[in-house]
Amino acid sequence: MRRPVLLAVGALLLPFAAGAFPAQIAVAAAPDVSIKSATQWPMPVDPKEEHLVGEVLNSGSPAGLIRIDLSLKDTFGVSIGQPRSTYVKAQVLGTNERAPFEEVLFPPPAGYDHYVATVGSVAGTIASPAHAFTFALDDCPSMDPTLTACQQQVPQAGFTGTVRNDTGAAVDNVWAIFTFLDNAGTPNAIAQDTVRVYNAQGGLSLNAGDTGTFAVDRNGEPAFTTFRMLAEPDYPLDVNPESVAFGDQLVHTTSGGVEITLFNNGPRTIAISSTTVVNVTSEDGEFSPATTCANVAAGASCRFSVTFTPSQMGNRSANLVLTEAAAGSPHTIPLSGRGVAPVMSLDPTSAAGLSFADTKVGNTSQSSEKVTNDGTAPMAITNVTASNDFAAASQCPSSLDPTKSCLINVTFAPTSGGSRAGTLTITDSADGSPHTVPLSGVGIGPGVSFDHTSVAFGTVNVGDSPTIAVLLTNSGNADLKIQSITVPAAVTKNDNCPRNPLVIAQGLSCTINVKYAPNAPGSFNGNLTVTDNVGNSPQTLPVSGTAVSPASVNPTSLNFDARQLHSTSPAKTVTLTNTGTSNITITGIGITGPFNETDDCVSPLAGKAHCTFSVTFTPVHGGNAAGNLSVTAGGKTLVVPLTGTGVSANWESLGGLIPSYPTVSSWGTSRMDLFVRGTDRALWHRSFDGNNWSNWESPRPSPGARTTSTSSSRAPTAGSGRKRSTTEPGATGSRLAVRSGRHRQPRREPWGTSTFS
Repeated sequence: MRRPVLLAVGALLLPFAAGAFPAQIAVAAAPDVSIKSATQWPMPVDPKEEHLVGEVLNSGSPAGLIRIDLSLKDTFGVSIGQPRSTYVKAQVLGTNERAPFEEVLFPPPAGYDHYVATVGSVAGTIASPAHAFTFALDDCPSMDPTLTACQQQVPQAGFTGTVRNDTGAAVDNVWAIFTFLDNAGTPNAIAQDTVRVYNAQGGLSLNAGDTGTFAVDRNGEPAFTTFRMLAEPDYPLDVNPESVAFGDQLVHTTSGGVEITLFNNGPRTIAISSTTVVNVTSEDGEFSPATTCANVAAGASCRFSVTFTPSQMGNRSANLVLTEAAAGSPHTIPLSGRGVAPVMSLDPTSAAGLSFADTKVGNTSQSSEKVTNDGTAPMAITNVTASNDFAAASQCPSSLDPTKSCLINVTFAPTSGGSRAGTLTITDSADGSPHTVPLSGVGIGPGVSFDHTSVAFGTVNVGDSPTIAVLLTNSGNADLKIQSITVPAAVTKNDNCPRNPLVIAQGLSCTINVKYAPNAPGSFNGNLTVTDNVGNSPQTLPVSGTAVSPASVNPTSLNFDARQLHSTSPAKTVTLTNTGTSNITITGIGITGPFNETDDCVSPLAGKAHCTFSVTFTPVHGGNAAGNLSVTAGGKTLVVPLTGTGVSANWESLGGLIPSYPTVSSWGTSRMDLFVRGTDRALWHRSFDGNNWSNWESPRPSPGARTTSTSSSRAPTAGSGRKRSTTEPGATGSRLAVRSGRHRQPRREPWGTSTFS
């Protein structure tokens, strides 16, 4: 490889022969980052200074902190001195972006001739490139600075220009990065300059939309044909860690939280506008931030945690995306984990089942079930059982590691002849638990089977008598000999099953008829029991039933309107109905309280028939009254609550004025007689028959009293004459008001002074 020969021309060093050393790429370290050109040029100073310059291209996702390893060689290509490393000038390099690198040998080691550059490493970046800046060159301000025509107007010794912040956020410490290229075929990077950008006040911050200035001094650098430009600020938000690997996590369980810390290295508060999870190979909810940060003050930090809940087995991944008002937004934090779970494998399978050789009743046979954990997590085995004529003995540990197997020994001990079935049940931590395997075998001997699993009569009306027929079959392969058949006391039975020494041959049947004829409400439970020569004798069949009365009443309660004392209300009706199909007996009718009833009920009451009760209310006391209509029918007592209210009459004016107290007496049943002395000093009388008052009348009217016809509701005034007077008591004195109610006999006092009690 030949080094370029450089000649000094004026103040610039120009390459006589442009040459770019081919870069050796470290593919394993960074397959998407490549060195596109590499050159060197000497600075004629004493001691000698050698500038090693190159340019890299990132063709993949954003990359950060790209390290370039430099191997120094002599003219024979032999490594000399210590290897060197340098970093690409851009902190973050986006997709298809380029940036320069430079290392200065001051002085170069003895015998140095050239170098070989390789990509040493590329740090992952979670920040997005903040390169949205617009350049302008002072030497061609109205032209696009990326055009060759503009760049050729720029002096080789140096130039100035501006940079506008188009990132949408306030930024700090902006650097303008220039890669200078020659024109030897494919452009080669021959020099680079990285300079600061200053705001209008000479500071290093640029608000969104602000423009800053820069100046490039190229004195002593090789001449260029064109150049590339890139501007980049500081990235103020540090995220630690920059990726989260949860490792193995049991499916459908949640990991502990992994803490992520945000640190603000910048001069201003950073507002975090959103924290979202973007699935890659995961599903919604598998990765979840438990908390989030809203604002991170300058120089401060904020912490939040993320959890992992895998929904299925296998590798799961997502990105946690932080969007903030700062350079580098959005930050993308890779999240990863693996969902693990035990997987139960059975041999033989559940579909095939585990079968046994024919076995004589009283003997046993054995087989085994193989259990394997085909999953990626230990499998807990908490219980193993077998039903009916089978028993299980597990040889499995409480926790079975992935890929491991164990055996469950199953014993068949038939208690009856014929086909026998059971189930092996394994309770474990694998999906689908409990896992079951059908068990089957044939017992040699007699057997009993029923065509019912129970004799359930359900709800039966008193007086009805349903019958259920049960078919008993010899399900075995030898003669069945029955000793006895019994049923609970609540039912009766008849059957055609032969008793020992008669037999029921294999496959033959007999019938047991069970009858339930309740005479009173209630429930029962019991068993139909068959005692025979089968190994599991006696066999039982549950028998149950509930007897209810078919009698019902409607309505179920009566409420009477308020009623004046000693008066009888209109009748209200209660209907007794036999909802069943058989006769029921009415054994009692009663009523309590100030209520009376009449009815047309006759016992027995036929099925679907009804009868009627007429109930009246006659209050004898004021206030609320209560009672019950009770009917006992079909073995059940039905109670209808009765309520009503008794009230006394309100005060009412009887007309007229009296100068003294009235006297009350009673001249007959439910009658009240009232006597008063009027202001005319005459005796006046009025009576109440329980419903209405009579008119005032005076047997001896005083002279001058006004009179009217006796048919008038108002008595005439005092006057002369012998006929009965019907005037009101005199014109002056106390007004008379009374109210009707329950009356007792007054105490006799001297005339005109009787006292009502």
